[in-house]
Formats: sequence, C-alpha cells, structure tokens
Amino acid sequence: MTYSSKRKSEGLSDQNLMNFQQRVFNINLYNPVLAIGSSSKAKVLITTGATGTFCIEGKMYTSPASQEVAFTATTDDITADATTAQEKTYLVCLNASGTGSIISGEQADIGESEAPEVGASLCVIGKVVLSVAVGAVDFDATTDELDEAHITDTYTNLALLAY
Repeated sequence: MTYSSKRKSEGLSDQNLMNFQQRVFNINLYNPVLAIGSSSKAKVLITTGATGTFCIEGKMYTSPASQEVAFTATTDDITADATTAQEKTYLVCLNASGTGSIISGEQADIGESEAPEVGASLCVIGKVVLSVAVGAVDFDATTDELDEAHITDTYTNLALLAY
C-alpha cells in the first residue's frame, strides 16, 4: 500500500493536512486584548501593551501596540429575524505587516454560527461573536457602535488558530 492510499484509507485528506500545516505555522505568540474601540465604538480595538509577536507561514512578525479595526460595510451586517436571535462569528486577524482585519462568518441562528475560513497569509489573534435579539434592529457594520443596546458582543483572544 502506498503512503497516499494509506492516508486516504485512514481518513486523512490533502485538505486536512493543509489545515494542520496552517495551524502549526500561523501562530499567535502573545495575548492581545480585544474590546470595543476607544476612538470609534464601531471598531474592534486590538491592544497588546507593547508589540505583539506572531507567525505567518513559519515567519515571525510583530504587531503595533494597539490599533482599531473596522467591520466591512454590508458584508458584516446581521439581519434581525422575527422569530430567532441571529449571530455571526468574526475572526480578528493580522497580516505580515501587522495590520488587522476582520473576517466574517455566515449569519446563523444564535449558538449556531461558525468561524470563517482564513487564508494562509493571515494569523488569527481573536474571535468576536455579535448577536442581535429576536425582532431587534439589524446590526449595521458601517454605523452601529458595538455597545448599542440591540447588540450582544463577546470577545475571545486566540492562539494557535484554536477556534
């Protein structure tokens, strides 16, 4: 039996191996604090206290001591539902220059949203889950402040892509 046929018979696929490699080589080596933005409450604040160290594809990089990252208009919106609370899971990532971005998952019923796929050129440093209540106002990623009454937000710091 060849290595290739053995892998497939044991349930390993090329995609599984690539996912594992990305998790090993894209590592967050510090503990950032994610919170509602201080200069704009519509953004996510990433604070490291000093520079943060992280790896992308096995290379080590540093991030600035703090930065605020905006959601993407329309793409990151959450539409309220008349019968079920809705949520989205967003991953907060850094690229090789240390610039933050937010990657949006799909909207789902509360408790059912999943983290989105992330490209190999990004390091995940945290997760934000936003939800809107039944029949509440939609979340407008362009204008809504994250401390508004119709939004529930949860921030989680992540390392090793553990989401």
